[in-house]
Amino acid sequence: MRRTSFAGLTPLILAAWPLVAQTPKTAELKAGQTQIEQGDLEGALSTLDGVVRRLSASGSRPRELAEAYLYLGVTYSLLDQDKAARASFREALSRDASLRLPADRYPAKVQRVFAAALEANRSAAPPAAPPTAPPPASTRPRPGASEPIESGGAGLPGLGVHVRPVTERILRERQLPDLGGGLLVVDLLEGTPAAALLQTGDIIRKVSGTVVREAPEIRGLIADRRIGDEVPLEVWRGTRALEMNVRIVNQLALLRRNCERGQAAACGDLGELYHYGVGVTTDIARAATLYRQSCEGGSALGCTNWAVFNALGLGVPRDEARAVALFKQGCDGGEPSACLNLGSRYESGAGVPRDAARAAALYKQACEDGMWAACTNLGWMEVWEMGMPRNDAHAVSLFTRACEQREMVGCARLGYMHEGGRGVSRDPSRAAALYRQSCEGGEAIGCVSLGGAQENGVGMPADASLAAASYRKACDETRTVGCAYLGLLLSQGRGVPRDVAQAITLFTRACDAGDLLGCMRLGLEYQSGDGVARDDVRGATLFRQACDGGLVAACTNLGVAYSAGRGVPKDPAQSAALHKQACDAGEMQGCYNLSVAYGDGTGVARDEARAAALARQACDRGVAVACTNLGFIVENGRGVPADPARGCALYEQGCVGGNVVGCNNFGWCLLNGRAGRTDEVRAASLFRQACDAGEQPGCASLGFCLAEGRGVREDPTQAVSLLRQACAAGVSFGCDQLKRMRVSP
Repeated sequence: MRRTSFAGLTPLILAAWPLVAQTPKTAELKAGQTQIEQGDLEGALSTLDGVVRRLSASGSRPRELAEAYLYLGVTYSLLDQDKAARASFREALSRDASLRLPADRYPAKVQRVFAAALEANRSAAPPAAPPTAPPPASTRPRPGASEPIESGGAGLPGLGVHVRPVTERILRERQLPDLGGGLLVVDLLEGTPAAALLQTGDIIRKVSGTVVREAPEIRGLIADRRIGDEVPLEVWRGTRALEMNVRIVNQLALLRRNCERGQAAACGDLGELYHYGVGVTTDIARAATLYRQSCEGGSALGCTNWAVFNALGLGVPRDEARAVALFKQGCDGGEPSACLNLGSRYESGAGVPRDAARAAALYKQACEDGMWAACTNLGWMEVWEMGMPRNDAHAVSLFTRACEQREMVGCARLGYMHEGGRGVSRDPSRAAALYRQSCEGGEAIGCVSLGGAQENGVGMPADASLAAASYRKACDETRTVGCAYLGLLLSQGRGVPRDVAQAITLFTRACDAGDLLGCMRLGLEYQSGDGVARDDVRGATLFRQACDGGLVAACTNLGVAYSAGRGVPKDPAQSAALHKQACDAGEMQGCYNLSVAYGDGTGVARDEARAAALARQACDRGVAVACTNLGFIVENGRGVPADPARGCALYEQGCVGGNVVGCNNFGWCLLNGRAGRTDEVRAASLFRQACDAGEQPGCASLGFCLAEGRGVREDPTQAVSLLRQACAAGVSFGCDQLKRMRVSP
């Protein structure tokens, strides 16, 4: 599971929770609420933006305008556009400070963003100032004057600079130490006093004594200053640190003027203000026009944001092909976030042919330019040999760097490496701590990983109820991620009361939102008929949907369906092809199933040596049933030299891994001495373990021991009962033993 991000946007289409209506609403506002509740967040964004613009223009219904901004903030937050969400929430609170979000009805991530906006509004509320006389007419700015608003005037405070985060590459090229942050001056707006002091290529490290890492942090640090005030900066020029005071200007007016004069970066920054509603009313259509204008003027970042709008259909019709072309243009122009997004498209095949090697190269390029999500994605591709050789140690270094930079998916991936001892010493406790850090940092993947650790006892005692809570947190926050895992616990009644209907609801929700695991689990429910009317065709269709989407476990399940003719025509060749597809992608259950096909000559030419190699591959990667089958192959010399002792050891390995057929087989090894030793008591115990798990040959074996008094006290009555049970289930050994005992089946 990997999440990639647009520049400033994360294209996750998530469902939402209903807001409580407090006043009568117009039809448009109600429609926006309904779209949120139904998960149509793109539609809600468009509808609510229209409501905001209409009510702002009319000046009527201020309470409704405040609520429209509130709903707009919820929508942005659910789309992971936190900057826009904060701006919308602040607009709402500035109009009605009494607005609140019910704590029990909204995901934690929405609550966090709203709380931050609430605190910011409280902190920014200025004390009442005494009335001042208007300045003399002679001091007021003339139209076209270089200063857009005089000292002390109102407007959007800014420095008149276009900046971007400092990356490791920039520090390395300039032979600078780690500055702990900093923003590179890319351009200066014409008419800004900063132009007399700053130069392109300077690094602004501190504003008012605070280290800055992202451009919006400057705006926050000077938000309570007045235009014309001076703000102290720490600036690095070359290898020297300089202290200077820069005069604050009206950023909005300067951006408008510079954009009109054709400065592409100014148009892009102005588009961002309209996009996020900073200093102006949110206007998606206007933002789209400005991003396009910025791109056409040669700004790589403008092309990237214009690509985002085309990908999501914001302010323009959705056009994935155009988005891909624009991401390429932005990436070629040096914008790392464009390379990240283009890489995600080559990885997933969205709008372009799937090309893992190309995706990895783009992630590497973006990672080197400081896009930590790209570093995480690159490391994950190295772990799974997608488009590049496996390199666990390098992947660990990438995840570590990303996690240190608060990229929470990177923390979850680093936890995975510690859990499995891949590229780093195995440390389950460290893995669990990293999963928790990621989850508490708001990353749903971290919550799912933490739930897995809690469910399976990784670095902590196993506790299915805690696992269910973690899965629920992820599911509640995203309406997708974690829902399938929670559904599985509900379907099994582990950690929560069994509720198959709710499980199916969650599988359906996840699948509808594009979660392939949800589709596969829903397919299994339809093929089992548990909680829904059995529908093999629907089940196979869901397997195909998940398989085509890249979930190789679903390809294995679809292969099983073709093997049995369940929901699809029986086709052994197609079954074998699907198992090969899964196996080639690293799904070991597929390798095991393909081993069976080669061993039996079903759908492929019989090849016992190939069957043995595939079984060994799956066994080595933890598939217990493959170890049991490999034991049979090795014991009987099928495609490999016969080695009964080694075969028995493989049966034991399968049994320890949870395969009860292996337990039964290993029991016979101990009963007959083929394991190199005899232990009838242990053999009888293994037979009982298999029988208790429903393995009828194990019941027949235990019946034999009870009849003969081998490893257990002789008990003919219980022996007959078990042998009859096994015989009725079709186990010929049980029937043969009854005949030997001269007892009717």
